[in-house]
Amino acid sequence: MIALLLLLSFISLCSSIDTVSDLKVEPYLGTWYQVYSGPYNKIIQGKGRCTTAEYGLLEENKISVLNSQIDSNNQLNTIGGYAYAKNESDLAKLTVKLDGVPSEAPYWVVAIGPIEKKIYQYSVVSEPNTIFMWVLARNVEDFFENYDEDVQEYLKSNNFKSVKTDQTNCD
Repeated sequence: MIALLLLLSFISLCSSIDTVSDLKVEPYLGTWYQVYSGPYNKIIQGKGRCTTAEYGLLEENKISVLNSQIDSNNQLNTIGGYAYAKNESDLAKLTVKLDGVPSEAPYWVVAIGPIEKKIYQYSVVSEPNTIFMWVLARNVEDFFENYDEDVQEYLKSNNFKSVKTDQTNCD
């Protein structure tokens, strides 16, 4: 049994996922609402709700990041930083540096929704080992009405487990 668990852990560490082939920065900027996350995300996010990400352009290929959520004590938590592409020819493989966090982290855009009104409508983000995952949407209601079924199929076909993010009473 221990050997099987070690083998599964090794496979998980060696697995990787493809990113989108042609991510455009401008349509990615702006406010995103987290609609799903992976079950392991609670390690870094806790039991937050009303989770958002705000992305802005700092300079060419460098994006400002401001993540926020309401914690279990009803307090607003935020963390800022920036993201950049180590390889300018692959903008979907970003690296994020958050304030107060000692190391950088991969931020890979692995699926992206259509561009409407000059912005992407949803994004699926993970990292090379696919342990962590986030699904972001521009509009929560619109996402569940128009894109949820396709995203759920994508998550299932790529072996992601998802937990719905509470986006109610977010004033």
